[in-house]
Amino acid sequence: MAGTEQRYRDYLRRFGIAEPGAHLVSIAPLRPVRAFAYAEGLRLRLKALVTQSGVVRPGFQAEDDWHGLLGSGATAAQLAAAIAWLETDETSDRPVPPVVVADAAGPRLEALPDGTLRFSARFAQGGTAERRVIAARPGQTLIEVAPESG
Repeated sequence: MAGTEQRYRDYLRRFGIAEPGAHLVSIAPLRPVRAFAYAEGLRLRLKALVTQSGVVRPGFQAEDDWHGLLGSGATAAQLAAAIAWLETDETSDRPVPPVVVADAAGPRLEALPDGTLRFSARFAQGGTAERRVIAARPGQTLIEVAPESG
């Protein structure tokens, strides 16, 4: 079994799901990053972007493997699209507006001299928007959120 799929299965075990079977779905990957979710009918929950060394979960959690995701070789636009998918709630019976990348200048990804990878993009959902800035080094991540009007 591929390492990224095993890491996702380990992630599911935290929620008491020992054997996901056909519920485990793999969404278009950002090689070497893979996107996984647990499917229940048309609903997707427990989404994750799984890197070679860890997992990035919804909620912009600093302890996730942001350095592995940002350093995966994906472009800033690909990363922004993957993060928007990750942050879109697909568990509700009622329609929920998707999170979209709403950045006229485009998302940015840069490598700083100290090895930090810095990503920034503006994400919108419904009438609200916010800029996310993620600066990650191995073992250390800083995430800034700047709310903006839609």
